[in-house]
Amino acid sequence: MRLKGRDVRIYVAPGSGGQYTPIALSKECSIDVSCDIKEISSIASGRGKKFKAGRYSWSVLCSALIDDTDGTSLSLLRYLMSGKRLIFSTSIAEASKERRLNGYVYVANWKENAPLSGMANYSVTLTGSDALNVFGEDVPPLVE
Repeated sequence: MRLKGRDVRIYVAPGSGGQYTPIALSKECSIDVSCDIKEISSIASGRGKKFKAGRYSWSVLCSALIDDTDGTSLSLLRYLMSGKRLIFSTSIAEASKERRLNGYVYVANWKENAPLSGMANYSVTLTGSDALNVFGEDVPPLVE
């Protein structure tokens, strides 16, 4: 599975016109999806343990972000500080098909690196809220 980072988009909630607006694009991205595994074995289970899948959670780490609004990294910092929910969207190439992933996220971590020599860059960690949706074709962002 190959993630195409140039397709990563972060949207803000709709304004008066009902349109979602992209505010950031990413050059690099990693998505982490994990599932809670719970042991359900009892003493009657014998020597082997039994497990059951629980709920899953997901997060996204975007680095080398490109802000699509005011040209600074501060817009996503403002979303972290306000606790406002955003929309994450990306596509993944899988066996010659494009799959679209999207879902609601909160900015959980914001980091800026400004070395003495070189370009400043920043990254954010987005924590998924609710389901991570998988679609077989390009679809519009989520609707509340």
